[in-house]
Amino acid sequence: MSALATAPQRMLPAGLATLLQGVDDRGRTRYGLPALADDRLVNFGSCTANPITPALLVQWHTLEHRSTALDPQRHLQTLFGATQCRLAASGTDAEYSCALAMGSQPYCTVLMDPREIGSGCERAAAGLTHTLGCPVTAPLAIDTAMEKVLLRDEAGRVLSQDQIDSQLFAIAQRHDHLPLLVHHVSCSKTGLSAPSEAACRQLQDEHAAGVRVVVDASQGRFAAQDVQRWLAQGWAVIITGSKYFGAPPFCGATLFPAGWPQARGFAVAPGLLARWRLALENLARPPQRSAWRNALQTAFVPQLPRGAVDNDTPHDRQGILSFDLGLNADQTLALHRRLIQRGFFIGQPVAAGRRSLLRVALGAHTNPDQMVPDLARLARTLRDELRHG
Repeated sequence: MSALATAPQRMLPAGLATLLQGVDDRGRTRYGLPALADDRLVNFGSCTANPITPALLVQWHTLEHRSTALDPQRHLQTLFGATQCRLAASGTDAEYSCALAMGSQPYCTVLMDPREIGSGCERAAAGLTHTLGCPVTAPLAIDTAMEKVLLRDEAGRVLSQDQIDSQLFAIAQRHDHLPLLVHHVSCSKTGLSAPSEAACRQLQDEHAAGVRVVVDASQGRFAAQDVQRWLAQGWAVIITGSKYFGAPPFCGATLFPAGWPQARGFAVAPGLLARWRLALENLARPPQRSAWRNALQTAFVPQLPRGAVDNDTPHDRQGILSFDLGLNADQTLALHRRLIQRGFFIGQPVAAGRRSLLRVALGAHTNPDQMVPDLARLARTLRDELRHG
């Protein structure tokens, strides 16, 4: 067992105990990261999580001692123009807030491909708690049919937008007597967006039993005007601060527009507020997409095996590049763990049909001056692992 896991709180570095809420009993985060990572760890894994480093602790100490502290819930609500904002420990728990908002009426939940979204979203959408501190202590008594829209075929190839939207319309037809809670994923684990916003709007116009739309923007790869537009359309929006915006796990929120029922919130622990305060520091940073794209094409993609890049996914737009090294799921997961030991954190493997995709991702914290050298070192390490791993 990790020394950090067994140490009394007073022995932990100042601030770490607060930011570590949610760490498991092995002293590691649930994403395989050490409780306190080395500053030298290269982080291209913001599509999965972000490490707590000594540098991040220094940043937190600075924020903690400011004379005025932002109220994250109020700030997010004002910034995006939401009628309600409810903080939650994760994007998955934020999903649970949407299930709570549907009440006890029978309805149909339409989720996008579970392999492309948070691992607990399906459970939360069914009204089952994911994290301690939920607003109820027993499974939510809801009557929901669960339907899933696939985004890839059995070989892992991305389906066309028409194929994806057609699945949505077919589900609506099968459940024409039920209200629908439709999920639009603005950016999935591998950078996909589905179903189309046009299909969601059409369904709202045509489905007589009623449609509510929830935007899963948990990756944080959006502009403020995107969120404002979704809310103006009457769509709820799930966001996190612990992906693109650089905060440690777990750090979620649900933004509700006018017309939704009063939402019940989660118990808001000091650690959740601390993580959101860190995330808010990065919220207004412009994304370095051009520098990221150039660094990938210069230092990383040419060093990968031929055909490794998953060209079905829009890595130029979303800042996530997925790649397949020809390993099975167990081998890919083992490689991911070895990379952490060698000083690199990248996106955890994602199942894509028979393939297992690794990912590198741009984050708000990514230093554009270090993109090329760090991606080049990562590429060399991957080649070494493939030869000797």
